[in-house]
Amino acid sequence: MERDAYAALVAWKNSPDRKPMVIRGVRQCGKTYLMKEFGRREFDDCAYFNLENDDALQSVFRGRRIEQIIAGLSAIHGSPLGPRTLLVIDEIQFSAAALTSLKYFYESRPDIPVLCAGSLLGIKLSKNRRYGDAELSFPVGKVSFIDLRPMTFGEFVRARDGALMADARRDPDGAMGQALAEAMREYLAFGGMPEAVETWLSSRDADRTDKVLRDLSESYEMDYRRYAPPKDLERISAVWSSVPFQIAKDNKRFLFGHAVKGARAKDLEDALQWLLDAGFLHKVRLTHSPSLPLGSDEDGSKFRLYYSDVGMMRQRMGIPPAAVLTDIPRLSDEFRGALAENLVLTELVAAAGKAPFYWQNADGRAEVDFLLQEGADVFPIEVKSGKVGRLQSLEVYMERY
Repeated sequence: MERDAYAALVAWKNSPDRKPMVIRGVRQCGKTYLMKEFGRREFDDCAYFNLENDDALQSVFRGRRIEQIIAGLSAIHGSPLGPRTLLVIDEIQFSAAALTSLKYFYESRPDIPVLCAGSLLGIKLSKNRRYGDAELSFPVGKVSFIDLRPMTFGEFVRARDGALMADARRDPDGAMGQALAEAMREYLAFGGMPEAVETWLSSRDADRTDKVLRDLSESYEMDYRRYAPPKDLERISAVWSSVPFQIAKDNKRFLFGHAVKGARAKDLEDALQWLLDAGFLHKVRLTHSPSLPLGSDEDGSKFRLYYSDVGMMRQRMGIPPAAVLTDIPRLSDEFRGALAENLVLTELVAAAGKAPFYWQNADGRAEVDFLLQEGADVFPIEVKSGKVGRLQSLEVYMERY
């Protein structure tokens, strides 16, 4: 599976001022595969270490100088680390000392290429920012970051049909248009989580692929039950379960009171932030004006939530794969529209590196699904899930701005 992030890693490898690289991303989006494949193809050797549940390995980083750390890792790997060996540290969030050591790799041994990943790294860093984790001294300015997300539609098509088909997206009405439409239905059904993509493309078994997504959803729930603060567990579960049905409502705005009856924002904000920091969800905030910078008039109480993967959303909605693969018109307008919006949102986040806003006029009668800032330009984006549809809100926006 060729990932777009691979080219960025090659550029990082060849950079004269290379820093340790940290790949951030939701669990099971392909970080480990990408790092190992990059090491295999671009280096003479790859020294891979996983810090999850390995106290002996974590102890190599504790209270030691950089040369002692390098000697310890070299001994475990069985050969010395050096410029032609890619050092890969997986699940680095499990060791504050390992995170801190990145500073010393940068300052004292920049010749050793260091590539790290952490599926719950956002949780660790957010906790440090909000509460001040005395144990964690994060090497600010000493590392680079890449965000890896579930496979985009382009990456899915490339894995499904090769580069030629992926390029055909630029001409959707051309000879390959029908095949692209079929690929789009498959992507709406199963999304871009690599294991689900691999299972679908190798087996063409919808039930088997759906089980992969169901197991993945359960693994996310296990994550927050294992790592989230105990006081927030029930609230996290309520927010996580409520998202798909709130997206499908007419106003699409997420209301805490619909997740937990009678709940106020302050009661659930920490639970929501945990899901956002873990990368499970994307938050699209409201703005009433396209003036720059976007969000300067933001009302923090009004926002929409979307899943990080459209296949995960379809599975969480309880929509059977066949309904998307063969009979989309049978879906209700609300659920079909929610799937389309989630698809467009994840593509925009992958392209821009951040979530867009949505626009609403003062009286709330006109809404544009997304506003995306590119440089000094702001683009309104309206999503329609059928072949026909009114553009009344977009026309209101265009007339005003």
